[in-house]
Amino acid sequence: MDIEDGGLNSVMDRPILLLCGGLQNSGSTLVSWCFLQRRDTDGVLDACNDELFVFPEDRLKAHYHWCKFTVGCFGFHDLRAFYADAGFRVMPLLVVRDTRSVFRSLLTKNYGRNGLTAEDPPLRMRMRRFKRDWKDFRAAGWPMLRFESLVGDPEITLHAACTALGLDWDPDMLTWPKLPEQVSFFLNGNATFQRSRQGGLATSLQPDLAHFRTDGIPIDDLRWLEENFYDFNVVHGYPLATSPAQDSSSEVKLAVPTMLHSRRTEAMQQSEQLRRRCACLAEENALLLAETAHLRRQISQQGEQLSGALARAALFEEVRHRLERFEGHFVLGPAIRCRRKALEFVRFIKRHRIAG
Repeated sequence: MDIEDGGLNSVMDRPILLLCGGLQNSGSTLVSWCFLQRRDTDGVLDACNDELFVFPEDRLKAHYHWCKFTVGCFGFHDLRAFYADAGFRVMPLLVVRDTRSVFRSLLTKNYGRNGLTAEDPPLRMRMRRFKRDWKDFRAAGWPMLRFESLVGDPEITLHAACTALGLDWDPDMLTWPKLPEQVSFFLNGNATFQRSRQGGLATSLQPDLAHFRTDGIPIDDLRWLEENFYDFNVVHGYPLATSPAQDSSSEVKLAVPTMLHSRRTEAMQQSEQLRRRCACLAEENALLLAETAHLRRQISQQGEQLSGALARAALFEEVRHRLERFEGHFVLGPAIRCRRKALEFVRFIKRHRIAG
């Protein structure tokens, strides 16, 4: 009994969390989907590897809580302690796969991210964390599920995992009757899982994923994996040593971690692009403001001119009305009418000159 778990009675009273871990591209999401098909289980399909998932305070209605994560930013011991602190009785499960296959697969995926940050650590660092977890599992006698065995004989492999965890067998783990919306937290899941998730486990398994391949692995990384995971390979029946594949990658000695592969760099690049775009928008906005000010001045000038014209028209109309009142005057009337006729004659002459 770990000290962090407290007394036996307090541990047995806690809600049970089936905590599953494994490397990225180890087939752990497929295993997770199988366990979430159980009628007594609900939880998280694939938790973010750089963020600790927090279950809601009212917990889930299922008897067993489930959470699967990939070993990368955190090791299994980190997650186990975190959920024990959160009040769970943690039941561990580790998904294992030949680390050479995992390493090769990660090198070909954009989410492999052989980076230099806490959220995207180097691939070798992830492998070392996984190895520490594997040693802890062996020392504690906790159950492990071999991915290649799942592909070869899914029912026996899942049945053995349930027995090791103390769970009753549930055939729904093979037939997959649940839909994604019936799982409380259907999160993430890589493209391979999304493509292969069909009617049931038998039709979704891709046997070629269990084939052993080393092409694409730099020679120094291949040697490092075989030296550091020798005991791991012995225990799980993987080849102990292989010859480097004769491809272009054999000329590459090492997969060097770089900041270019990290999400932090992508975020910084996106932030810089956004900053530049904002600067361009600010310049465009300044030009629009200057153009708006110019238009306002033009409108103001035109308004003043229009106001003057309207004022003159109003004055002319007022004079016309006043003159119309005097047309009947015995003295002013004849002069006003004569003036009007003279103006009409002048306009008539001007029109005919223009027309001529």
